[in-house]
Amino acid sequence: MARTPKAEAKKVPKTLKAQKKRANRRSRKHPVLGVDLGATSVKIAHVVDQGDRYLLQTLDAVELDFKEDASSSEKRLAKVQALRTLLARNKIKARTCAVAVSGQAVAIRRIQMPVIADNRLGQIVRYDAEQQIPFPLKEVIWDYFKQDHREGEMLNVVLVAARKDLVREVTRIVLEAGLEPEIVTVNSLAAYSACRAMAKGQGAVAYVDVGARTTDVSIEMDGDLCFSRSIHYAMDRVTEEIQKAFDTSVSQAEKVKRLFASGQGSEKEREPLQTGLRRIVGEIQRTLNFFRTESGGIAAQRMIVTGGGVLHVELLDFLRERLEIPVDEGDPFVQAQLPKNLQGRIPHPGVASTVVGLALAGTGVRATLENLMPEELKAKKQIRFRMRYVAACVVVTGFNFTALGVLKNTSIRNVEYNVQQIQEYKARLEDHYERVGELDVAMGQLQARMGLMGSMNVVRGQVTDMMVEVTRLLTPDIQILSLNTDPNNPSRHLMTGLSGSTESLTALLDRMGRSPVLTDVSREGELTFTDRNEYTQTSSASLSTSGAGSGEVRRRLEERGVDTSRAIRTRGAPSGIDLEPRPAFKFTIAFGLR
Repeated sequence: MARTPKAEAKKVPKTLKAQKKRANRRSRKHPVLGVDLGATSVKIAHVVDQGDRYLLQTLDAVELDFKEDASSSEKRLAKVQALRTLLARNKIKARTCAVAVSGQAVAIRRIQMPVIADNRLGQIVRYDAEQQIPFPLKEVIWDYFKQDHREGEMLNVVLVAARKDLVREVTRIVLEAGLEPEIVTVNSLAAYSACRAMAKGQGAVAYVDVGARTTDVSIEMDGDLCFSRSIHYAMDRVTEEIQKAFDTSVSQAEKVKRLFASGQGSEKEREPLQTGLRRIVGEIQRTLNFFRTESGGIAAQRMIVTGGGVLHVELLDFLRERLEIPVDEGDPFVQAQLPKNLQGRIPHPGVASTVVGLALAGTGVRATLENLMPEELKAKKQIRFRMRYVAACVVVTGFNFTALGVLKNTSIRNVEYNVQQIQEYKARLEDHYERVGELDVAMGQLQARMGLMGSMNVVRGQVTDMMVEVTRLLTPDIQILSLNTDPNNPSRHLMTGLSGSTESLTALLDRMGRSPVLTDVSREGELTFTDRNEYTQTSSASLSTSGAGSGEVRRRLEERGVDTSRAIRTRGAPSGIDLEPRPAFKFTIAFGLR
């Protein structure tokens, strides 16, 4: 839930300098671990703030090995296990971390507005958020930060939002691995922040992060982020190109892609790889052209590329050829002091841009000003802080008891005075105990609500996946009449519909059987021969009507003893005019979700 305008006015610093100062104080007291939960690997990075520079202490990664039919819960558990392996292998002591989200459920917008007082800024930004964010505000977590303001110019505010279910999925992984999320930001902003020192003061610079599922383009001009867009065509699509070209599995296509990244691979396999890379370049060029149109003719003068795409040198060559501007691989270690075991052993530093940017999110080098932390985690953190405060009060009270015990023998007056003080402290201690009890009750209620919300999110996600998958598998010849849960087995679903032919129905069953979302697909009961416009006759026999006209269908019905003398009449048609029926098979299919 977004903060109220009144709360915004109290929490937002008046200047960008004040925002950075607040982030610096937080980082030096509580260094955070950068955790990048990628689609194919999990990476961690840990740095030590040294003013304008930083010392890289840890940089490590574990590749994820998923089965092609792995469910979302299996992928989540694999990421949790990979993160635990990294923490144990590197003996990480830090318990707080910074994570990031990415994909279609993330939105970054730049808002320009007249200079206004800070006590009104939150209200104005909230109104703009309702217009700019492509999701209902109640379904997202959003935050914003101001950019440096120059005299006589408009005030620039960067708005960042992500869907709640996406943020909670990421924070759940790090919590199950034993970490506490301190900062939640966006992948593209982390990678952009890590490489900003490479092109400071060079005009319009495009930062392109080519990941597995998305390609994120961020453009900086005069030191400010002025444009951001996510392209839903990235390295996974290149894998699909290889898979289609050689009719192989996804895992095998991924291996071929990695062979080319390591400088191997045959010329025969190179063509689909280059096709996918050129498609990415084309999408990037269209985005830059859109920016040039929107900005009144301003073009990017340099490009810095990060993410897994930099493993393919041909991608950078295609970008230079198409855009005719300097294109370099991102290097987040420009301001870093590397340990001896990492010096010269990072051939592609651009791959580590996101995780290094997350590790720097809590430092004074490049502090992150936005934070998409869920409200329930903030509340839980406040409860823990209050409990520590209560424990401190109890310790102080015990110390006072001891001091009073030493002084009670000085005089009778002092003894009476001490007894009075003890009674007062006892009353305070009882009050503290009552507060602790209230906090325990509040924590239990909060945990119950969090469990219920998690269950609801899982069910909603399963239903959405089912509806999207069924819609994708349908053909124009198939018409769905109903889709319900099996009353005898809540884990299965029943889909009733009409098919123009048994071949279409057989093809639908085959596609549903091969679906990565559906499982245990089977046809229930016998086929019913009917009419799409109006129910006519039923038959327990299975008829093949592919390519047959309505006269052929009528003849087959009569051969089976079905009365076809009743004519089908269209509503509003003149009396005496019989229209040909639209024959179809009525079917019922049962299936479950993976």
